[in-house]
Amino acid sequence: MKRKLLVAASFITLTVAGFGQCTPDPLYADSTFGLWPDTIENLPCADVNQLYNTVIDLKIPTDASQIPADPPNPPAPINWIRMDSIEGLSATGLNLSPAGNTPNSLWNSGEQGCVLLSGTPTVVGTYSLTVHATAELDLGLPTPIEQSQQFGGYRIDVMNPCVTGIDVYSTQKLMLLQNVPNPFQENTAITFKTSKVGMVDLNIINLLGEIVHVEEFAAETGVNEILFHNKSLPSGIYTYSLRMGDTTVSKRMVIAE
Repeated sequence: MKRKLLVAASFITLTVAGFGQCTPDPLYADSTFGLWPDTIENLPCADVNQLYNTVIDLKIPTDASQIPADPPNPPAPINWIRMDSIEGLSATGLNLSPAGNTPNSLWNSGEQGCVLLSGTPTVVGTYSLTVHATAELDLGLPTPIEQSQQFGGYRIDVMNPCVTGIDVYSTQKLMLLQNVPNPFQENTAITFKTSKVGMVDLNIINLLGEIVHVEEFAAETGVNEILFHNKSLPSGIYTYSLRMGDTTVSKRMVIAE
């Protein structure tokens, strides 16, 4: 498995021709690090020749060891993270802008921020994005070390018309969102949407494929929330899955030390 010192969750910062404004969502303030939406949920689709706006929230980690990796990253304090370029962005007709307190596309260790994606796409298609970022690491040397990283996984679908989240939801029995906060230590909220009433099974699975936690919930039509209280699971990466009838949806969560 390729080792990633920096993850997508920490690094997206892009630029708008006209300076945009956004406010970091306090919902993510308690997370150790992250970027929302993640690469599983991905960015909302865009209507061709129509104005598009969406906000991306982020939280910068304080240490490289907080970022899940195999093998684990050694401890290395992070001073700041800066976005250098976004491959594939220009083809979309969209721009992203750091908003508010970070006009230079740089966030300090532990800082929460947001960026605004805005513009009018003109060509239908699916556009893959690769983010190029730099982090300054304090390794105890006279001069901090800058570490470069690139990663993919994000995409923007430009459609005519756009299939909105509401349209997708109407054709699915179960839709799972990312838990918040993530990473977490004791408590996190798991939100899901369902088109019918029924029983839902929650399974939490470790990296060995072992089911380490099972709960059952009565779901109502629409938005539901499960509050998960961690009492005994050690820190690490887990998969959480919801099963309703013959439908199963899964995402990953991180329990921090």
